[in-house]
Amino acid sequence: MASADNSALADLPEGAVMPLSIFSSLPQVIRSIDGTFRGMVDDALATHGLKRQVTLALPHFHAVASAIAQSAHIAAVPLQFADAVKTNLRLRCFSPPIDVPVPDVNLYWHSRYDEDLAHRWMRDQILQAVAALNFPINEVGIAT
Repeated sequence: MASADNSALADLPEGAVMPLSIFSSLPQVIRSIDGTFRGMVDDALATHGLKRQVTLALPHFHAVASAIAQSAHIAAVPLQFADAVKTNLRLRCFSPPIDVPVPDVNLYWHSRYDEDLAHRWMRDQILQAVAALNFPINEVGIAT
């Protein structure tokens, strides 16, 4: 994802695979809850002996998108999120130059809530929202 005004990507059609040379040379923003500058994209790049230039870590995807909209930074974000925000923030989306694995999404709860109607309803709402985004999800009731 990049700003519509990002001059480094002006000649690249939206949806095209971003060339690795551009992907690795532009400054990048990462969504990082703990402030680290490394994630799944970096692991995927490392398998090819490559690195990227992460210069900003933010705790929320919306903050990442806002930062990109106002700078020359790019970011690798879930396609579902990019599609949801790109129009309002004037962003353009591209395919990454490498395969990045789909992260696991897990839904955990204590087993004492397996049959609780309110809790079951909440889990169903979460599952429907995640299914609409085409994320695979694992349901795991746990006992402690």
